[in-house]
Amino acid sequence: MPFWYGTITRLPFIYFVVHMRFELKLDWLPIGFYVGAFQAARALTNIFAIILTPMTAHIGGTLIGLAGNIVVLSADTSAKVPFLVGTIIVGFSE
Repeated sequence: MPFWYGTITRLPFIYFVVHMRFELKLDWLPIGFYVGAFQAARALTNIFAIILTPMTAHIGGTLIGLAGNIVVLSADTSAKVPFLVGTIIVGFSE
């Protein structure tokens, strides 16, 4: 289980940075802001786990993350906005 958790959570995050830099041709500063937004989504899910029940935060984060994956997978690979927004939304599932 720990291997698959690491794979599932680390690979999309690494791909996020690589895709922004080499495919979307973004500079490092905006990449930093987008990575920060991704991490903020993760932090919000953890805050929800404290305020609500952990199970509620887990289910809600998973459903929101699924929606982010659907946005990314259904969009054109060269479109910036769906890729960035969808991937940031995936952060809620971590």
